[in-house]
Amino acid sequence: MKRALPCLLFFLSALLYGNDWVPYPIEGVTKPVNRVDHIAGHFVAWGGDALYVSPDGSSWTEVELPLNHSIHQDVLTGVFHTGAEWVVFASDRNQQAFRLSSNDLRDWEVQTTDLSPQARLFYYKGRFFEFGASRMRTSADGLNWQDTAI
Repeated sequence: MKRALPCLLFFLSALLYGNDWVPYPIEGVTKPVNRVDHIAGHFVAWGGDALYVSPDGSSWTEVELPLNHSIHQDVLTGVFHTGAEWVVFASDRNQQAFRLSSNDLRDWEVQTTDLSPQARLFYYKGRFFEFGASRMRTSADGLNWQDTAI
């Protein structure tokens, strides 16, 4: 019963007060984002074609990515730090996937890669993982992918 009571109170609180949520503007964040992570000592907010970093979660700076903003269809699919560099994956309206890499979040190298735009991406112990509808693939560099049994 001790475990159930906090859950019940949270549920009742959400029912009673959950509809009062309002968007809160965050200084420096001007484009929609749908994810916030803590990566390599930085808070990172990203989504759509926007990427922001913050040292403290309060003041944010937009990271300029070399994406084709004229089509407004670029979608970031993953943001990672390998310990040596920042790696961002994106796809465009033609479903072409890109791997962007940078040491300083300012100068980017852009390369095409073979990723599914709908795949979920993860980075763990020096390897990238792609989980698609019916497959899993791994890569050491985010460019060369190998099928892996599930």
